[in-house]
Amino acid sequence: MTDTVAVAWTVPITATGRDIWVLVDPYAEVLESDETNNLAHVRAVFPDLLVSSMYADYAAPDTIQISTTLSNRGVAPATDVVVAWRRDAVTGTLLAETAVGSIAAGGSQEVGLTWRVSPADAGEHVVYAVVDPANAILEMDETNNADLAAADVLPDLALGGSYVEVGLGGRPPDPLPITLVLDNRGVADARDVRVRVAPAARPGAGAAVLYETVIPKLAAGEEVVLTTGISVPGWEDVYAMADPEWAIPETNESNNLALLVEFPPRRYLPLLLR
Repeated sequence: MTDTVAVAWTVPITATGRDIWVLVDPYAEVLESDETNNLAHVRAVFPDLLVSSMYADYAAPDTIQISTTLSNRGVAPATDVVVAWRRDAVTGTLLAETAVGSIAAGGSQEVGLTWRVSPADAGEHVVYAVVDPANAILEMDETNNADLAAADVLPDLALGGSYVEVGLGGRPPDPLPITLVLDNRGVADARDVRVRVAPAARPGAGAAVLYETVIPKLAAGEEVVLTTGISVPGWEDVYAMADPEWAIPETNESNNLALLVEFPPRRYLPLLLR
């Protein structure tokens, strides 16, 4: 059998953190099988710091911006709040550390890290933000002081190209001159970048190839312009794709495709038999 007892406490105006202890049967008037579990305590009038949001933005050729929001869900302000960012583990390589003067109870504060990466950093990473890493601030909950965000040091291939819309019943010129613009918006170099043009919505392996080339190296922040002429077979739309076989890990795989030639939708008339 259990029961719940509540007591009202008026918090002093000059509130400071307190541990509130509760003792059952303080005068040992009840005989029990275990007298060692009658005492419990809770923390009251403390701050409660946590990392409430965290995400990464990329700026080629070498910058990752980690935006971090620190929140205080406690009932007391927190002062001299330190936050540290570490790579790949809570105890990993220290990237940076900064301090916030004060966070009010129920308030939040935006902070950020600018991580300048190098070729040695290339690969998949996470960055941890740890608030109050030295546990210098007494809190209601000390277990929620860290969060993480993906911060991969990878290329980001973005492909654009010339566009031709074919009229009803028409055909594009043969050969059709095309221009492709490929740039690396990521923070790491890309090597052996394959660019393929094919009459398919997904010109990957097995597609009929109208044009293909391989760029040995595309540095972070670099752009290359490709020009050629193609013969368009049939009436399928023609696309260009960077890295059509998904061989290069990227921070964004959604911008690798460009529509080059678009035919009008085909309509099929019913066949009437007499």
